[in-house]
Amino acid sequence: MNIGKIISIIHRKRQQFIKKQIKDLNLDIAISDYPIVLIVNAKGKTGTTEIAHDYAMTKAQVSQSTKKLEELGYITQSRNENLRNRVDIDITPKGKILAEKLRAIQKEWQENNVKNLDTETISNLYQVLESIALATESEDI
Repeated sequence: MNIGKIISIIHRKRQQFIKKQIKDLNLDIAISDYPIVLIVNAKGKTGTTEIAHDYAMTKAQVSQSTKKLEELGYITQSRNENLRNRVDIDITPKGKILAEKLRAIQKEWQENNVKNLDTETISNLYQVLESIALATESEDI
């Protein structure tokens, strides 16, 4: 099996798990929205460009999700006073609660899927995957 297929399978299975958990917990977000909540919660106030870069999303995808997340009360958007063409996105208290639930879902998936691996193997796996992710950042899509 080639590495692209392996990564694709892992990604799809993880997305399926997260989507099911979101549904089971009656969370009112789409699978495409959850990374934005986690990024903004982790970084604090940030911009659309940074979010798009961090998750390899288009600015249009980020804008669509942020609009919905703002309507639901999870984030706020405001014009940056110093950079007028930048919209700052920040997490709300309601968004922080959601982020905790989403982090728990991610943690559960990860623990379920690496429980048979020793610490050294997990560390090596992270290093290899991070190297691949960094290498793909330079690719033009």
